[in-house]
Amino acid sequence: LRDVTHLENKKNSKKQSNNTSGITGVRWSEKLKKWNAYIGCNGKIISLGHFVQKKNAVMARNEAKISLGFHKNHA
Repeated sequence: LRDVTHLENKKNSKKQSNNTSGITGVRWSEKLKKWNAYIGCNGKIISLGHFVQKKNAVMARNEAKISLGFHKNHA
């Protein structure tokens, strides 16, 4: 076992069963009928926008990961 914070431990968890897209950081907004991209950083959730096409939400999420310097396995 290693001594880690709750946030560090969550990085290792699998996708939640209620994940609507199959992609971490991308969810379907039933209210807006659009895909929402988001990312967690420093304990806060940052919305990256709403998109008509899922692939655009995924691209926004991936770009945010790169710009924030998250490594490949970071959720």
